[in-house]
Amino acid sequence: AIERLREQGWAIPDEAIEAGLRKARWPGRLETVRKEGTRYLFDCAHNPDGCRALAAHLGELRPKGKVALLFGALADKDLGAMLAAFDGVVDRRVYAVPAMRRAPESGEAYAAHRPGTIARSVRDGLVRAKRAAGPEGLVVVAGSIFLVNEARAAVLGQKMDPPIAM
Repeated sequence: AIERLREQGWAIPDEAIEAGLRKARWPGRLETVRKEGTRYLFDCAHNPDGCRALAAHLGELRPKGKVALLFGALADKDLGAMLAAFDGVVDRRVYAVPAMRRAPESGEAYAAHRPGTIARSVRDGLVRAKRAAGPEGLVVVAGSIFLVNEARAAVLGQKMDPPIAM
């Protein structure tokens, strides 16, 4: 887009682009939050490529404590490939079903691919993941945009964005 604007005569210095990118924030995309002593990493990794990118980021991050993954995705996703991306990167897995009609009926859909604790709800999943990560650990919330939205709102005490009609 910048190149197209420059072609049209706009004078946009590289420094302005760099400053803008440094200030850019995209909630739910590699977003780190510390709340009440717990570190959370929210990422809407909702496909195998996104999960592999998140897993690579976690590998570079090298958290000090345990890493607990709170995961939930829609039923039409490649759950096996998504969950395989976190092999060797997370210490514990907690599964919660997003509140979306395209979601699986239960967390068993995830556990069928990789063992993990099945939560009754996203809020319950947050409690279980926090406990699994321990005081020095990291809770990674990933998968469906809907799951990340609900978990992020619960952690931050905010209202959820309205659901997207799909």
